[in-house]
Order: sequence, then structure tokens, then C-alpha cells
Amino acid sequence: MKDSTGSGLLIEQGYFTVLARPPSKDEMELMQKLFAAEMKAFQAAPEEAAKLSEVGEAPAADGHDQAVLAATTMLVRTLFNLSETITRH
Repeated sequence: MKDSTGSGLLIEQGYFTVLARPPSKDEMELMQKLFAAEMKAFQAAPEEAAKLSEVGEAPAADGHDQAVLAATTMLVRTLFNLSETITRH
């Protein structure tokens, strides 16, 4: 799958940080689709992206695209909720 969202590096960094391994080809394609869908949804509803950026202990950095921040948040949430992340072998 062509990375038209520019999310490939973000996904790779997320996998290495959370799972200490690179994503497989199938995982990369799936996560790119997820990121693209989240971007589309948050671009269509910028108020939802803004609400999501208000959650947390620290405020979101100024000057960043709220839709990108929100889509990235959803991507990271997905990585943190993988069985591989929460199950010890």
C-alpha cells in the first residue's frame, strides 16, 4: 500500500516504542488504513479533534494540526491495546 498519508514513519516509530519491533507488512497496511480513516474523520469534524487534544495532563502543543494529533492519538491507543502489548509471554 502506498503511504499517501505520510504515516509510515510514525507507525514504525510507534511499533518500535511500544512493541520493540517493526510492524509486519500486513500490520503496516492496516495501521495506514486506520490512520487515514481517523484523519478523514477528524478533518471532517475539527471540533472533535480539538476536544480530544484537550484531554490529558499537558496541553497540546500550539501550531500543530489538530486532526494529525487526534489521528496519532487513536493510532497510539490502538498500539497500547494490542494483545501483544498487554500480555506477557
